[in-house]
Amino acid sequence: MYQRNNVKLPPYKGSRRHPLLVALGDAKRMGVTTADMARQLHVAPQTLWIWIHAAEGSRHFLLPSEQIPTLSRVTGIAPYYFRPDLWPNPEWRFK
Repeated sequence: MYQRNNVKLPPYKGSRRHPLLVALGDAKRMGVTTADMARQLHVAPQTLWIWIHAAEGSRHFLLPSEQIPTLSRVTGIAPYYFRPDLWPNPEWRFK
């Protein structure tokens, strides 16, 4: 049986932080608000806040797989860094 708890996220940009937090920090420096990011991801701002707090609580928090394609396109981060169990190639990108 597949054990989701055994999945460990690889470091992104040498950071020990969750890649979602790194992406949101980069977006914030460019003037993109959390509400703007939620709109781009087609989720409620509350959903994004839940993900942020879960990512702050655990470096290895796994985002829902159905959100990874959009998240990868919006942030420019390869899906491998969000879900290496589903996208094992770090060079692969959504177009």
